[in-house]
Amino acid sequence: MYRPWLKDLIKLKAFTGRRNAELFAMRWNMIHFEDDMPIYIESPNIKVNKHQNNFDEKDYQYAYVPVGDELLELLVDLNLENMQNSDEYIIAPDVENRGNIERYASSCFAFFFKKLKRGYIRQLKHLRKTYVTRESLFVNGGFSMQHSNYRTTEKHYIDKREVATQMVKNGFRISPKQNKKCTPVVHSSHKQRSHTSVTS
Repeated sequence: MYRPWLKDLIKLKAFTGRRNAELFAMRWNMIHFEDDMPIYIESPNIKVNKHQNNFDEKDYQYAYVPVGDELLELLVDLNLENMQNSDEYIIAPDVENRGNIERYASSCFAFFFKKLKRGYIRQLKHLRKTYVTRESLFVNGGFSMQHSNYRTTEKHYIDKREVATQMVKNGFRISPKQNKKCTPVVHSSHKQRSHTSVTS
């Protein structure tokens, strides 16, 4: 059940909240920068685009995933410095059959979680639910950055790219911040972000 990409996939799932198919379709050139710092990932919403028969890229709907500190640290570990703007996949770039590894993902996670003998079950999809909950709390439940069925006014008048940018600047993260500072080391061309405190 072991796959060399599994740990990275679990972290990417936890820190982006995207569906499995979107995680395995995620490429380095989907990361958008501001002042040389990664700010958000523009990820095509595969489920919605299939449902709405959006086959032309100009019709795609996207999710805008803020690159918080935890996600930034993961991307740096995965070689962001050298992979920036590359069209290679972030997860398992050497594997051509994306469908096969997508099918493995959930069963692999369930297998290893069961080994922990916690007395309860968790599935990979629970990481998405956790992310969506944290995101909703952070933006005070105003709308969902993950789903397409938000209110009409929000759909037409809220720029989710700007929301994702502000979430990053305000220190969005999934897990509580530890006492010790865990700032990833990034390339000298990537300026360090400074976050303001946020109460959610």
